[in-house]
Amino acid sequence: MIAMQYGFTFPADYDMNIIRDRIATRGAALDGFPGLCFKSYLFTVRGTAGAEFNRYAPFYLWADSSGMHAFLSSAGFAGLVADFGRPQVKIWSVAEAFQSDSVRNARWATIGQSRIDEKDSLQAIKLGGNAQIQGAGEAPGTLARVKGFDPTAWTALDFRLWARMPKALEADTQCWELGYVALG
Repeated sequence: MIAMQYGFTFPADYDMNIIRDRIATRGAALDGFPGLCFKSYLFTVRGTAGAEFNRYAPFYLWADSSGMHAFLSSAGFAGLVADFGRPQVKIWSVAEAFQSDSVRNARWATIGQSRIDEKDSLQAIKLGGNAQIQGAGEAPGTLARVKGFDPTAWTALDFRLWARMPKALEADTQCWELGYVALG
């Protein structure tokens, strides 16, 4: 599995209803896309939920690289590039992932990234098993979770989708609003 994200930061006076409308009218276009596990349409609005910037940054979970390649070669991605410019695309190798049957009820996302120290084992990135994710030990309201790593920058990723905005965030964790979840 591969996790992928790109993003755009907009000026402080940018009308984020443009992004909300884009998500509302184009979000379902990726439903059923081959190789896609899910795409979460993430955005932040400056001054809302602690956001400092207006941003749009979809997050994807792919079953394999062929689906990701097909998307990045698609007319849909070409349209995004035409509208906003070609973004830098970040990718992570997925150590473990969980997605509940209720993932479409997600309204918020958190993304935590941390440095992987030279003495740290990549085994520490594991989620701890699906029993922990689905039951006690996992924060209530977690509808999906992806843990992965980027060996180019040696960073760990902890991505989660939530039904409600989490009350407390860990250090180095960003909170995002979620406009739509597309399922492959």
